[in-house]
Amino acid sequence: MEEIMFQRVVMPLELNEPFSEIKLRCQFVNQLNVKNIYLLHITSENDNTTRSKQQLDDIAMILKHLGFNVQTEVRGGQPATGICQTAKEKQSFIYIPGKRKNLLSATLLGSTTNDVLRLTTIPVLVHKARPALKDTIKNILYATDFKDAAQRALPYVKDLACAGGKLNVLHVGKRAADPFSEQHRRKNVMDKIKLLTKDLETHFSWVEGKEDVGTPSNYIAKYSEEIQADVIVLGRYNKGLTQKILGSTAERISGKVHSSILLIP
Repeated sequence: MEEIMFQRVVMPLELNEPFSEIKLRCQFVNQLNVKNIYLLHITSENDNTTRSKQQLDDIAMILKHLGFNVQTEVRGGQPATGICQTAKEKQSFIYIPGKRKNLLSATLLGSTTNDVLRLTTIPVLVHKARPALKDTIKNILYATDFKDAAQRALPYVKDLACAGGKLNVLHVGKRAADPFSEQHRRKNVMDKIKLLTKDLETHFSWVEGKEDVGTPSNYIAKYSEEIQADVIVLGRYNKGLTQKILGSTAERISGKVHSSILLIP
């Protein structure tokens, strides 16, 4: 599969949302150098698909006049499945405004946002309270365990440098069984952090590395609030059906923070 960065984005929306809000979202993703925006509306059984498509096209027409490169799609079915499938077809990352009530309302299987985080094979950005829609991304937290999932997220971290923010690199590990082993573990981690931050300093003007021990989801959430991170970048392990049913670290973190979440499967 072609590597998906920030060139194309699928943006699900409801047709009754204020146009001013939709416009701000488009302006926000543009700071990531997005070239194509796909507006997506998921219809219910009672919706008039033709009318929904016309309403969505009307929104797109105004956005095009404002200079945005916008296309539209209307499809039926379960919201999270439709969002993930559209993104896969368009080879686009997913942008979800996580504060919207319809995307956060509880269902038997969890919210649409959590369903997307659980099911997606495509990068997804859940936009929460930080940063505000009118703001730029100024403070990024990259959580890494130095394994494959975190490595997959690294190119996206570097791509976020286009927003001009500062970068915090965090590793949360498990304390070793004895003091000697713990000293060796910490030295090994700090060596890896130094190499990583040196590489990232070629992309960001400000980079800081930190390591600690604890439960990753709890510590990442706590630290992101301490530093007021705008975006937390996470790689996700794709372990199949069990993880999709039980959820992931990204889901647990998402429910605890005001920071936006960029998840890379």
